[in-house]
Amino acid sequence: MNPPTSYNQGYYNDAFGCLDDLVFRRRWARACALIGGYSGLSCDAALEFGAGLGQNLAEIQATEKWAVDINHTSAQACRSQGFEWRDSLDGIPADHFDVILAHHSLEHVPDPHAILLQLRDKTKADGRLFIAVPVEDGAVPKEVDGFDLQRHLYSWTPNTLKNLCLISGWRPLWIRRRCGRGLHRTLALAERAPRLFLALRDGADRYLPRSTGEIVVCCRPE
Repeated sequence: MNPPTSYNQGYYNDAFGCLDDLVFRRRWARACALIGGYSGLSCDAALEFGAGLGQNLAEIQATEKWAVDINHTSAQACRSQGFEWRDSLDGIPADHFDVILAHHSLEHVPDPHAILLQLRDKTKADGRLFIAVPVEDGAVPKEVDGFDLQRHLYSWTPNTLKNLCLISGWRPLWIRRRCGRGLHRTLALAERAPRLFLALRDGADRYLPRSTGEIVVCCRPE
C-alpha cells in the first residue's frame, strides 16, 4: 500500500475539526508558536511546508507569506488569509525566505531528507528553519493492515532528528523535547499570559512523563 498523496476533507474533519472553533484555533496556534520558538517573529518573507489551515503561518509578521500543502482545503483557508499557496515546493523562490516552518509535516512525507534539502534551497543565508515533529509512544497498533488517522511515516528522537538536519544542510541552534500532557488545559494562558504558559510547560517537561509530546528544533543553513 502506497502512502497517501492527499489528505481529503474527511482527514481534515477528523484530525483538525476542533480548529473550526476560531477561539480554539487562535489559542492553539499561539501555543504552538510559543513552544516552537517562533512567536513574535517579524520578517520579509515566511514559508510553511505543510501549512494546513494557515494557523501557524498567521502567527508570524511577514510582508510575504507562502503556504505549501497537498490538499485544497488548505488552499482555500490559506488564500483567504492572503497567503500565496502551492501544492509543492516546485516554483517556490530560492534564497528567498527569512523564516521557514515545518510544523508536524516531515513525519508525513516519504522522504524527509529530500524535503529538508529543498527547504535549504529556499532559505536566505541568514534564515531560520523551525521544525516540530511528534513523539510516538511506541505502542503496537490494533490494526496492522491499513493507515491510522495520523498517517505518520517516521518518528525521531532528538538525536536522530539532529543528525537528519545536519546531513540536510541545516545546523541546529537548539533542540527541545516538549511534554504534551495537560497542554489543552493551559491554552488560554498562551494568549493571556504567555510567560506563565511557558513556565507551566517547562514544569511539565521536567516533572511529567514525556511519552507524548513533540520535538522542536531551530536550525540555520550551513
